[in-house]
Amino acid sequence: MTNFDLIQLINEGVPSVHIECDHDTFLEIQKKLPQSNLITVAFDDGMYEFMKVGKLLNFYKDINNASVDVYDVMTCFDLHRYTQQKVSKLEAGVKRRLMIAQALFMNPKLILIEDPLANLDKESAKIIVGALETISETTRVITTSPSFRNVCLMPGNLYYSRNDTIMPIYESVQNIMPTIQTNNTLVVKSKGNEYVIDIQDIFYAESIDAVTHLYVKNSLIPTQFTLEELETQLQAYQFFRCHRSYLVSIPKVTEIQQWTRNSYVLVLSGQSDVEIPLSKRRYSEFKAVLHSGQ
Repeated sequence: MTNFDLIQLINEGVPSVHIECDHDTFLEIQKKLPQSNLITVAFDDGMYEFMKVGKLLNFYKDINNASVDVYDVMTCFDLHRYTQQKVSKLEAGVKRRLMIAQALFMNPKLILIEDPLANLDKESAKIIVGALETISETTRVITTSPSFRNVCLMPGNLYYSRNDTIMPIYESVQNIMPTIQTNNTLVVKSKGNEYVIDIQDIFYAESIDAVTHLYVKNSLIPTQFTLEELETQLQAYQFFRCHRSYLVSIPKVTEIQQWTRNSYVLVLSGQSDVEIPLSKRRYSEFKAVLHSGQ
């Protein structure tokens, strides 16, 4: 891996690393990591479906002579209400929480988890993010996901993988001057076409693979802009840089949710299935802007 040595980062004591990458890269990362005390939680891992949740966790604790307390782990992953349920009867989100929880009883020094938030309900996603933040205080955690947004929701250090290289997530710095029209419209050049977009129809902008996309009326449109250019041009229209990879329309925000002590997301009007990351260092500024009525 050029430009960024994952092993070195782990050896330096970084508690958690979250990487946007595909399944093949996940497998390559798994091979490169030191195998001693490494526990891998793959997306398609099987489980003992016939066992009840409480007995399953106690089983793993006993066979591994683990010092971790079952009650504490169940609290961390909000599993107490499922103690007497069979694994086969659990919803997908609860099963994913259990899958990660059982790995803690294998005495890991490092846990590698594939796509922990994939296709989950909001409650389970929030619980997993909080649990991983707690786990990373004592055990190093690496997660991977092909979803850029899911990676950005994670607490810790964020990276992306391209061409056998893992690098920190950052915005594009292309020097392309944007074209913006008056009358509250934005001219967007996308795939050889030009679109005139009403600015009030824009929910947020997202930087993906160094290309900035606009979310407009349930469509994600790639643009010729950088996120920095859009931030400058749209400030007068109540847009806020809530995260290094996101720009959000303030009037579209209906709720700020605190997932963990260091993790926040924004909920947008009419978009209950979309969570926009709000970075901790921008939280106070965002609240100040909201209260100022700008």
